[in-house]
Amino acid sequence: MNSVPHCFSLSPGQTTKRWLAVLSKAGYHAVGPKTTDEADVYFDTQDGRFFRASQRLRRHTQKTAVSWQLLSADRVILEQTTKGQQPPARFTESGAHRRLIPQVETAIHEDRYRVGSRSPVFVIEQRWRFRDPLVPTAWIDGPRVLCVEAAGGAPTTRESCAVADTLRDAAHLTPLTTDALVAGLAAIGSPLPGAPMPDEYLLLLADSAATAVRKNLAKQGYRMWAQTRGALLDLDPEFVHDLRVATRRARFALRLLDVDDQTSWAAHVREELSWIAASLGAVRDLDVFLLRLPELYARAEAPAAVRAFVTRQFRSSRAVALRELVAALSSKRFHQLLADLQSAMTTERISLPPEAAESSALDLSGRSINQAARRVRRWTPIRPESAANLHRLRIAFKRLRYTCEFFADLYLDGLQPFIRRFVKMQDLLGRHQDAVVAAENFRRLAATVASAAQPATERLVFLGALIQLQREEMNDAQVRLDARWKRNRKQIKKLLRFVEQTGPEKENEEPPGDKDH
Repeated sequence: MNSVPHCFSLSPGQTTKRWLAVLSKAGYHAVGPKTTDEADVYFDTQDGRFFRASQRLRRHTQKTAVSWQLLSADRVILEQTTKGQQPPARFTESGAHRRLIPQVETAIHEDRYRVGSRSPVFVIEQRWRFRDPLVPTAWIDGPRVLCVEAAGGAPTTRESCAVADTLRDAAHLTPLTTDALVAGLAAIGSPLPGAPMPDEYLLLLADSAATAVRKNLAKQGYRMWAQTRGALLDLDPEFVHDLRVATRRARFALRLLDVDDQTSWAAHVREELSWIAASLGAVRDLDVFLLRLPELYARAEAPAAVRAFVTRQFRSSRAVALRELVAALSSKRFHQLLADLQSAMTTERISLPPEAAESSALDLSGRSINQAARRVRRWTPIRPESAANLHRLRIAFKRLRYTCEFFADLYLDGLQPFIRRFVKMQDLLGRHQDAVVAAENFRRLAATVASAAQPATERLVFLGALIQLQREEMNDAQVRLDARWKRNRKQIKKLLRFVEQTGPEKENEEPPGDKDH
């Protein structure tokens, strides 16, 4: 939807009277206008599934009629009228069962003229206005748009093309390069659905090491900004997750800077990232835990009363953690942190260690990937493995993955097979860590129940069962880890060989496959 067929932007000087005169001079007679007012609310998932598929999902209101529409290439491909404001099941399924989140609200005043010498053609002048559907404020004026379409919304005809060409050439109109969703999000200051990364942050082979670090810090600042609104409004747990991941990646990028001087810009930003990461972690850990509870209840065959009690306790804990997070994200301190990160592209306060200051981004990537990979390879399985040791291994894998992602642009798609494998390993280690955290949560709750004036035996019995399930989860994760460890060591060896053999002159080499051995 980067270009809407037969739609044009109208500048202030291109009045209705002016473009009608152009059509009249060309021999077209316009009848109208027929005026209508429409309202739309555009929806998407947290990860922008519709937007990534070049689709738009909207709730369309005209007078009192409400319908849900799925559009592709500016055409309605699925529509269903509803009585309420909730989407029909077929639309929620299209979003892969992710939460549908209102993106922007639009109000369109439309004047429709019928023209054409042989077959009916409609020229439609629209005035767009926008506002935030989640925090309604005053309407923001958007562009004036002129569109040409064939009768009945049919695909373009020779006559409609001729009318559009006449308007474009004689009235000097500019083709429309956006749609209501994109224009509206820009007007209210929100990112595109899924927050696709702007091209300015793309790493290039010509970049220096310092430029690579600057771009990645600014990139994480952008990601943090893009997730903040959703986290503040608690629209989907994944906003908090992605915001937390961006803070971790920013902290990783800062590891490449010289932070021996504790008064340096980098040391200050790293301290601020640690501050906000603590609040994000408190909420995210409880989100993961609450998502797992239904499965654990079923496995433990917990009675409804126990389920309600346990869920209520942890939802209450999350509510407290969320209030603290909202206060942090709303603070001047956090907004200054975002500003510091997003200014990384231009700030003069970033310095690299002397050995890296004059090197290229590719040189820095080789050294960094090598160091992160060798740190993982040094780990040797010990039985029984301690939770602390596995947590350290998880952090090492995470650093290796982040390092590869940090420099992935420089290797085309060459690092992606390795990253996919590391994600699987990291997820397995994450399962173990989640079980460790869950077991500790259940132990603390059990201690609270046991210390009550009248301990509830039934609650203690099932809390014990839930703790045992976490032990089983930890053991299962360790078994799976053993099964994958040798293959992952081979992949790390292949990664090191690939990075060593890849240089600017070999950038077009075919990347390694992603086949299990």
